[in-house]
Amino acid sequence: MLVAIKDFNIYTTEPEKYRPFKPIYHMSMGLQRCDPNELILLDKNYVDRIELRQKIFSSYEDHVIGGSKEFLPVIHEFYNYMMGEHLPTRFPDYFTTDKHTNTFKNNILDKTLPLTPPVDDQDGTEALKLLGQTIEEDLLIMTKSESGEYILRCFLAGFPAGFDTSKKCGMTLREIHGPVPLYKEKLAFSMDKYFTKLEVGKWVRRLNVCYYF
Repeated sequence: MLVAIKDFNIYTTEPEKYRPFKPIYHMSMGLQRCDPNELILLDKNYVDRIELRQKIFSSYEDHVIGGSKEFLPVIHEFYNYMMGEHLPTRFPDYFTTDKHTNTFKNNILDKTLPLTPPVDDQDGTEALKLLGQTIEEDLLIMTKSESGEYILRCFLAGFPAGFDTSKKCGMTLREIHGPVPLYKEKLAFSMDKYFTKLEVGKWVRRLNVCYYF
């Protein structure tokens, strides 16, 4: 259940620090349950990072944004949830909506966007661009194929971890992680199984940064 955050000041809030450092490396999925209220985090660097994302999108759009006409409903479902429910409920001081004018107001950037996906959005690209102007998080949308494997279909990836996301689109989880040492032997089966059993309405996050000593 989403809860409005109280006494929150984005301009003084420090970035969240993740320190899962361990003296010994263990190959694992690094998944843990996540409270939906922690899905989107804001801090004092929000404006700078959104501006950087826009520069990246302008220069490398084909590499960082990928829509799909076939999976347009999936992108629009996320857009409607994020703009119409999550952000204005969790951060009511910074994001507001007006259903009469069908508008979403980002009070941090003083920017007004459509509350619902653009009507001329043919493959979800326009909705993804607007999301990229609003949230810092990258977005990778995967769906289950008839064979039971999960395939990357659409993406909004301004800060990929060492790879070109556009070249991964259309690939299965196993294919995407092909270069990862021990993935096939240690994680492939577990990842496929985990995704299959993940329930609607359940939130998880991945946190598996480590150091070698």
